Amino acid sequence: MSKAMPQGATWSLPPGIVVTAEGLDPMDLEHCRNQGEKYRSPPRGTGGNVSLCLMFRNTNPHSGIGTPGSITVTIPAGLTFIPDNMSTQNGIILQKGTVEVRPGRTTYIPMYLICMNPTRDSSVAHQPFRLGPIVDHPEIRKVIAMFDGKPLPQASMAAAALGSVSTGRKIDRAVLDLIRKEWETLGVRDDPAKYL
Repeated sequence: MSKAMPQGATWSLPPGIVVTAEGLDPMDLEHCRNQGEKYRSPPRGTGGNVSLCLMFRNTNPHSGIGTPGSITVTIPAGLTFIPDNMSTQNGIILQKGTVEVRPGRTTYIPMYLICMNPTRDSSVAHQPFRLGPIVDHPEIRKVIAMFDGKPLPQASMAAAALGSVSTGRKIDRAVLDLIRKEWETLGVRDDPAKYL
């Protein structure tokens, strides 16, 4: 069981933004819903072994003269989340995204992350996670570049690619062939091997 912590840069959040996360049951996303909204935000990301509810809170006041407006937060590719115990997998966000957070409000985003420790347990509902670094490992950055801007199904071969490099192995020909087939079905004309 790997005990190594991911290495990389700290995520610099906009002033007034606080991010927390907890485990999410992928079969019951209802508690990860924005207050007063009829429909919850659709899940983002790919993976399934690390399912989280990300909570973005804008602590700036929501009334008064000179009140700041909504803040658009860019979620960086390679951002990791670390569980409260070493028996659960770390998770990584493969593609960057954005979320808008109104003053004085919290925005809830269901997020599927790719696991970084295949020998550990999956996340469980309400389990606390904390922000980890934005990974700077060169092989993981190659996988991030490979999938940048491409359609990403909830169950994607990106997980197999990242699982290989996060455990110190090379992405083999079989995984590359499966990525090519996935991309063909999604209308992507690219060769994953060129990113390695």
